[in-house]
Amino acid sequence: MGSTSSVSWLSCMGILRFGCVTRLCDPQAYAATPRSTSRSAISPRKHPSQARRIADRVVVMRSTRRGLLALAAGLPAAVLAACSPSPIVTGGPSAPFSPTPTGPVQSPGAARAADWTTRLRALVGTAPAQDADWAAAVTAQADAHLVRLDAADPLVPDAEPVFTPSPAPAPTTAPFEDALAALLAEGADLFGELVTDAQSQPERLLHASLAAAAAGLRNRALAPVPGEGTPIRFPETSLDGSLLVALSHVWALLHGLEVGLGRLPEGDVHDAARRRLAEAREQRNHLRAAVDGDSPEQEVAYEMPNPMTTPEEITDALAVLEQGLLDALARLVATGTEGTDWLQEMLQQVPQVQAWGGRLPHWPGWAQV
Repeated sequence: MGSTSSVSWLSCMGILRFGCVTRLCDPQAYAATPRSTSRSAISPRKHPSQARRIADRVVVMRSTRRGLLALAAGLPAAVLAACSPSPIVTGGPSAPFSPTPTGPVQSPGAARAADWTTRLRALVGTAPAQDADWAAAVTAQADAHLVRLDAADPLVPDAEPVFTPSPAPAPTTAPFEDALAALLAEGADLFGELVTDAQSQPERLLHASLAAAAAGLRNRALAPVPGEGTPIRFPETSLDGSLLVALSHVWALLHGLEVGLGRLPEGDVHDAARRRLAEAREQRNHLRAAVDGDSPEQEVAYEMPNPMTTPEEITDALAVLEQGLLDALARLVATGTEGTDWLQEMLQQVPQVQAWGGRLPHWPGWAQV
């Protein structure tokens, strides 16, 4: 009847005990026992009762074989494939798929600048009472900066902030002047690093502007004002193109200084204008030397911001002209040209603006064209 092969096949499939596969693919353990050739056949006529018992066993074996075959056919594919040394099934259901977030991500540079600005805002809140007006103006400037830095794109005008500002730090125990000086020194290093790491001209100008704004806070007699310029994306410019723009502004400043010297009375303001004239000529020569090829000639005259008929008008006009040169130097910073520290030259222009009573805008370097 093929009982030996049937037992071996069922042994390879496995033995079910308490609903679990306890042994799989181990035909050696269930090898059929060889039949004895010495046992004689039993005659039904000579031994009727024993013959009936043998027939009943054969029926049971056939029924059992059919049941096991049906059970094996119904086993899941996973059970049939689980032919491994260990019968233990590990693991649970797979976790549901979680899509990767696609929301805006704040750039590392903007995040670091925002953190520094948040700490500046907290510090100026502890300024002495005599600096209350200055502190209020700096707070307004810091708020304007944070709105942009916490936006999805700081270079998009009127963008709403989408990132959570850093928590305000604990109040410092150091004197206000010392704490401010330390924070401004930290800001100079930070923004210088961010300018170097920037990947585009608009981004580079953004951090250069923040550096100039921080430098202007060293003079607490002149608080910042909102201004008209604001960070935007712009077509990238060449070094020579930016040099020509800077040259035109330094020429305009030279013209204004010469006009002012001819109309100012002798005194401190006149002496300051004379010293600045010598410095501006050196700046002109430096810019002309940086131009690749022949540089254009200076115009005979330039339009001045006002009539410059009084000392007040003269100093106001000179402050505007100095600010124009600062904005032009900022574009040189944006070009990212190696070999000349244009950021340092831009920052040196900050006290030149303030020397004539000029107040830096919230975003110095972003001229409204």
